[in-house]
Amino acid sequence: MKGSYRIVLAIHGSDFPGSEIGCFEVDLRYDTKLQNAWIEIIRREGVRSLAMMEAINGCPHEEGVDYPLGQKCPACPFWAEHRRPGDREATPILTAIAIYKPDQWEALLSSAADREKLEDTWEQWNAGVEKLIAQFEARGIPYVRVPLDIEEIKQFCEEQGIPNDGKARVNLAIRKAEQNTR
Repeated sequence: MKGSYRIVLAIHGSDFPGSEIGCFEVDLRYDTKLQNAWIEIIRREGVRSLAMMEAINGCPHEEGVDYPLGQKCPACPFWAEHRRPGDREATPILTAIAIYKPDQWEALLSSAADREKLEDTWEQWNAGVEKLIAQFEARGIPYVRVPLDIEEIKQFCEEQGIPNDGKARVNLAIRKAEQNTR
């Protein structure tokens, strides 16, 4: 396996512009000329502390930049089937999407503290939600639709002493989703 690399250098409090060095066809572990060039930059900029990985840490390519989101890097087949040394088991994240009934849309608008941020019609709002869900599905992001009733929203906001705004409705949707997954 070759130690091609990506290095990000940002020097706090320096005029040196943070720079990113991409994937090269050299192996940094054995290229003393390249190692010395980086050491010179670090010395010149007065770096007092340095953190680095002890081992090859994985594919140097960036998902969504060097290859499409949700796919494996075509240039690094080894890392497609291996975990990086620092990777931990991912905690599953479930996105809760608040869903409203069409016949309650006007009541939501009249009680919402953030009315100006909401669409004028349920159809407009629903089109936006369906677009968001399509993006989640295309990226493999798990989600759950959480129906919210206007009276339930009002009660939640009153109990919490908070306004009926997007943050409150999201928190209620998350709470309901968590209760349903237990």
